[in-house]
Amino acid sequence: MLQPQDRYSELDRDMRSERMRHTLWRGPLIPLASIGVMGEALLALVLGEPFLALFAMAAVFAIGVLYVGTTLPSKQTFVSAVGSLLDKRFPIGEVPDAQAQAALERTKEQFIAVAVRIRSLDNHGPSDPMRRALAAAFGLLATQHEAAARGGPDPGSGGIAGEALRELEAMARLLDVMQDTPPGERAAMELQIARESEAALVRLSTQTDTGEATELQHIQRLLQNGFTRLKEENGLHALRQLTEEYDRLRPGLAQRSATDPTALARAPQDAEATFRLGLTLLQKALPLADHIQPQEIAQRQAVKAGLEKEIAALRENPQESDRLRLKEGELANAQKLLDEIHQNQFRFDWLLHNCGECETSLALLRMRLAAFHADTSEGSVNAVVETLENIMEQARAVQEEMRKLGL
Repeated sequence: MLQPQDRYSELDRDMRSERMRHTLWRGPLIPLASIGVMGEALLALVLGEPFLALFAMAAVFAIGVLYVGTTLPSKQTFVSAVGSLLDKRFPIGEVPDAQAQAALERTKEQFIAVAVRIRSLDNHGPSDPMRRALAAAFGLLATQHEAAARGGPDPGSGGIAGEALRELEAMARLLDVMQDTPPGERAAMELQIARESEAALVRLSTQTDTGEATELQHIQRLLQNGFTRLKEENGLHALRQLTEEYDRLRPGLAQRSATDPTALARAPQDAEATFRLGLTLLQKALPLADHIQPQEIAQRQAVKAGLEKEIAALRENPQESDRLRLKEGELANAQKLLDEIHQNQFRFDWLLHNCGECETSLALLRMRLAAFHADTSEGSVNAVVETLENIMEQARAVQEEMRKLGL
């Protein structure tokens, strides 16, 4: 079976010829050229005006060049060509269920929207990370089509279809965020989008194999959608780092043998518990992120500054004592709101910091498991056991601190 990169490369390779076909054969150029040729023949043969015929020929040629030059690179031609190629590769007729057909059409439209956004970012063509993202997006669409063609339960907005559409919508939102990203930070953002789209494809492929999304995958998707909606880059970064580290650790956890010490038997459970704790921390952080948005902080600070100016002016006028008390009350309330925002900012930063600690613990466990598999000495076993003990001690400490902070 072709990998998503190869399958998308086929689509990309056929794009030039498909766009030319839409420009020449599906546009008005051929009918106009046919009319022009008949007009030139009428001028040259019937009316005996060869110079006018030559002039008409030149005019038709100039119109044709102008039409191709403006139509070929246009967004409309691009959308039509991509849609046509997708219809060829994922024919609706192969999908037996009408609801699944409608879901597939929605996902096709979202893929085209993503492709258009990426195309608009750079006139010279997508960068390598953006090509990776497009290949993964194409893989999401292909996975949905394959699942729909096989039939099965939940063919509409849920299951595979709903997951593919939501992942493409999340990718589109990230691309919207990237449009406001400074040029110096764009490369990192492109790499982030590529990695997250590829991780989404892996999750969807796993879901296709098992028939359902796991609880952890569902939580990851909700967190990704939430942080993306809020344009909270720190939350997205923490989620990506935690998820990638756990995915890297899982093959080492599965590498077991009958001679492994019993002390290592709990490694998979402790690793999953640490990953769950990291996700829980991010779940606690998500609602806080909605209340520490920079624009809200700036607005509250502006209100406070305005009240301070008014109060300073009122204090110079003894006759405004009643109004002064009102404004001082408003200033106290404005300060309370700012204090609460600052507290939420501290809680948010604390939660993300400890999520990073979970990621570090998983990375350390991965490295020490790799050392154990290479050298099954007592020292390497003890290193893994010590790591597991530290992981659980850290989890207990974090949960106790969360209780103290009211989280």
